[in-house]
Amino acid sequence: MQAAKDALRHAVERGQLAFKDWINAASRVNDIGWLLANAIGGSDAEVAQLLQARDAAQAEADRLRAAYDTARREIDTLARQQSADTA
Repeated sequence: MQAAKDALRHAVERGQLAFKDWINAASRVNDIGWLLANAIGGSDAEVAQLLQARDAAQAEADRLRAAYDTARREIDTLARQQSADTA
């Protein structure tokens, strides 16, 4: 029983970290979007560099969102198992 509680607690901690990482990555995408908006009318090279940075940041945010979703599924599974064990 204690092992199941520990596993759930660790899964929740991983989920919290995954959520924080995802939110930070999404914030970076947003920040780059603002830089892009301010760069309109600037040099093509600057805009191209910002577009590339935004695409890379979005890919990272997508990857971190998938990691968060995986962590949530793990938490749900462990919580259901623990609930069934205590019922």
